[in-house]
Formats: sequence, structure tokens, C-alpha cells
Amino acid sequence: MMNVLLISVGAVAGAIARWLLSLWLNPIFTTFTFGTLIANWVGCLLIGIAIGLSLHDQQKLLIITGFLGSFTTFSSFSAELSEKVLTGKWLEFSLTLGLHLVGGILLTVMGIILTRTVVSG
Repeated sequence: MMNVLLISVGAVAGAIARWLLSLWLNPIFTTFTFGTLIANWVGCLLIGIAIGLSLHDQQKLLIITGFLGSFTTFSSFSAELSEKVLTGKWLEFSLTLGLHLVGGILLTVMGIILTRTVVSG
């Protein structure tokens, strides 16, 4: 039961953080949803840091499964890309896809390397 509580607390915090980020960033440009991009990028960096740390199982449940699972936005990302495909906005589709995927992978690797460098001193 404790594991369910840890995941739930993390998920609630992640969902609220994601929502606030969207409220803050999405109005900047109406054609590009920066909230989703930044949530995915920050989430990738944070999961890289979390992977680089020696977290206990319960910490992983709270931070990775709960908070980051809720904070990152693959379903929003998928919906936004689908809309671009259905409306024939191929350049926006390609740019969004590339930024999310390449940026996310690079930030995850950067988080892992950063954590290993800091921890190993």
C-alpha cells in the first residue's frame, strides 16, 4: 500500500507541475506548445539525473514512476503531432518531433553524465 501512496503523491505533484508549466509557456506562441516541449525536456533531464543517482526503490516510485511519469507528456505530445498530421502541417510536425525526440534523448544522457560526474567527484 505504501508503494501506491508514493506513486500517487508523485503523480499528483507531477500533474500539477505540468499543468502550471503549460499555463505559463503555451500562450507564448499559439502555433507551438512550449509547455509540452519543456515538460518533456525537463523530465528527460530529471530522469537522467534520477538514473544517475543511487535511488532506493521507494524513491524511484515517488520520483520516476510518480512525478516524472505524470509530469512528462507523451500523450499530449502524441495528440499535438496527430493534429499537425491531420491538418497537413508537415514542417511543424517534423520540427516538433525532432525537438522532442533528439532533445529528450540528449538531455537524458546529459543528466546521467552530469550526475555521475558530480557524484564521483
